[in-house]
Amino acid sequence: MGITRDSNGNQKHTLNYNIDQNAHTSSLINNGQYPITANTNETGYSIREHFEYGQEEIKYINLGLYEREQPDIALKKDIENVNVAINGYNHIYQYAQRFNNQGEYGDGFNVGVKFANKYGTMSYTRAIYKADYEFESEDKSRELKVYITYRIGLKNESTNLITQVNTIVDYFDSRYSIVKVGTGIENGIITGDIERQDATYNDKYSKTTIYANTRIGAQKEESIYVQFELDREAVINILNDGENLENVAEINSYSVFDENGKVYAGIDEDSNPGNAVPDNKATYQDDTDSSPALKLEVADAREMTGKVFLDSTSGELKTGEIRQGSGAYEEGELGIEGVKVTLTENTGTGKVYETTTDGNGDFLIQGFIPGDYTLTYTWGDTTYTVQNYKGTVYSKDRYDANVANKEWYKTDVDTRWTDAVDDYQRRLDIDNELKHITNSAQTTIDKMDSTTPTMGIGVEYETTYTASTGDRYTYRIRNVDFGIVERARQEIELIKRIKSFKLTLANGQVIADVQISEDGRLNGQYQYLTYMHPTPHSNPTDGFLRMELDNELIQGSTAEVTYAIKAINNSELDYLSENYYKYGIVEGEVVTITPSAVVDYLDTDWAFDANSNPDWQLKGPDDLRGIVADIVYTAPESEINNRTILYTEKLKAYKLEPTQSAEVELHVSKLLSNSEDIELDNETEIVELEKTGGSKITSSTPGNYVPGGTATESDDDRPATVIITPSTGDNRAFIVPIIVAIVAVVILGVGVLFIKKKALGDK
Repeated sequence: MGITRDSNGNQKHTLNYNIDQNAHTSSLINNGQYPITANTNETGYSIREHFEYGQEEIKYINLGLYEREQPDIALKKDIENVNVAINGYNHIYQYAQRFNNQGEYGDGFNVGVKFANKYGTMSYTRAIYKADYEFESEDKSRELKVYITYRIGLKNESTNLITQVNTIVDYFDSRYSIVKVGTGIENGIITGDIERQDATYNDKYSKTTIYANTRIGAQKEESIYVQFELDREAVINILNDGENLENVAEINSYSVFDENGKVYAGIDEDSNPGNAVPDNKATYQDDTDSSPALKLEVADAREMTGKVFLDSTSGELKTGEIRQGSGAYEEGELGIEGVKVTLTENTGTGKVYETTTDGNGDFLIQGFIPGDYTLTYTWGDTTYTVQNYKGTVYSKDRYDANVANKEWYKTDVDTRWTDAVDDYQRRLDIDNELKHITNSAQTTIDKMDSTTPTMGIGVEYETTYTASTGDRYTYRIRNVDFGIVERARQEIELIKRIKSFKLTLANGQVIADVQISEDGRLNGQYQYLTYMHPTPHSNPTDGFLRMELDNELIQGSTAEVTYAIKAINNSELDYLSENYYKYGIVEGEVVTITPSAVVDYLDTDWAFDANSNPDWQLKGPDDLRGIVADIVYTAPESEINNRTILYTEKLKAYKLEPTQSAEVELHVSKLLSNSEDIELDNETEIVELEKTGGSKITSSTPGNYVPGGTATESDDDRPATVIITPSTGDNRAFIVPIIVAIVAVVILGVGVLFIKKKALGDK
């Protein structure tokens, strides 16, 4: 009989030796906890065959023992990832440093490494945005949820044996709600269900028993994933108390098999299943591990920045040309102050964030939650009116691409394109108020909303982001900009000139019969006639046509004048189409202007013959009320009651494109006498316009001209004054040629081009 002892001298097994004389065998019997019998018969050894008669001792019937390989199973635990979800968006923060950085931490299965300071005390930090945990919704599924997925690594460290992990006990923070246990993970979702049983452990921990039933080959590893959830209230609670989130796992039961799959008796000497106490690391063995702690903290608020700017164009009127900006902010362009910027969440949360641009046109919005947003710029003031300004051009290809890509705001960030387009229906409403222009026309819309394509704003700026211990950064969306630009300028000009002059003596003799071209050239019979183009130094400044005759010739003579009244569209090109308005694509009809009503204030010394002027109607002063402004009647200098008032709609038939013009004529006459010098004036104004679209005309206001006054705009004009005066009594044969020669020099040197009075400083 023998006793075996361990290395400390403690008895392990009691062995009994027995000889069976009848069977001629010998046996060694183990009477310990796990009885094993060794019998010579198993080897075919017969004692009798080795016995000789008289022999007193049969030698060397030996039993050899060797230490069998024992199972060695180890467990390692780490946070695989943290998935933050809110309002339909989520972001996965990858951790698993113990698994991924084995060069730094070791494989983590070795007990000496597992509880060393660097490995055992490591922890993770996950920053949570304040706006996220403060967000509440009637739809609780949209509120903040934080999913923490742990990875349990199992390694069979034996050389030849197969180990089956039957059950694992996981001790988790009682504020966790367990979601799922599985064998894999894809895009943050656990796959392959594993059965479990949940229970309460104590005030701090809950536990779940995981029925892993996972066989692991020699020197192989397997992983199990456990996912927990924190709701919004739990997150707030954890942030307030500042406590770390702990998690401990231990192998609770295992089985061992040999390499052929047969049950194998063995005990892992450094693993005692089911003996760990979560908060007592002294009870941890190779089959137990505590994951790195997770600490939640408040992150800096998300930010969005941008600028509202004036896209610069020419400061001059470019008649017949397109006015268009570059569509991008360029250094030195003016920022626009006071524009309201609104970030609106569009998926049902109703979250709205507002700010206003500063003196440089810059804005900052902070503290928004993830979601699908549009950014709206609400603009329009007395400087940048919605009638005369618009959102600058936005490339159609870029716009379509941005509509298809919710993360467009991350593309080409440093090229500061405009990122919003105007509400086109509102633009049509604005322009409809400008289509019929009179002195009393009013506009009622003074604001425009310009909106970006949808922005999908995630939990983090980058879609994929690997977090390491304590990592945090600033979430900033930059350069969401918007430019406004001056619209195509519109201008209508009225030019009135003397087209022909004829003077007939009482006896029927024609003394003068002259045609005057637009550039001031005289054609026909113009003896005794002097003509002066308008110049800054002429008196009167509108120029004059002077006729000198002897007194005896003047008496009973008749002067006849034909005035040509021309309306010219000096506007820049604009087109009636949404594609042109938003994207600068040239299509649609050209915007036109129609001078639908013109009023002529005729000097009462002129005679008006309705038969000679079928296009004109004679009006009284009161007939113009509602057509012209009150100032036409109330201004101290007004001569409206001393004028023959004529009205025509002849030009209503003309839709004038830029550079186009239309003309109406007025024929008047005067019976002369020799009593005094005669000066005859005439004033004309457009009092009503029809437009097919476009901006507000700022260079003139129909119907505000005061007859007898001096203020003029582009839509009114005074032709050259007709002067008929007696001669000085000198010899006309000499005087007239001299005057004509002088005037001819002036005409050639000064008056080759017709100078509009507005170019002379009046406007």
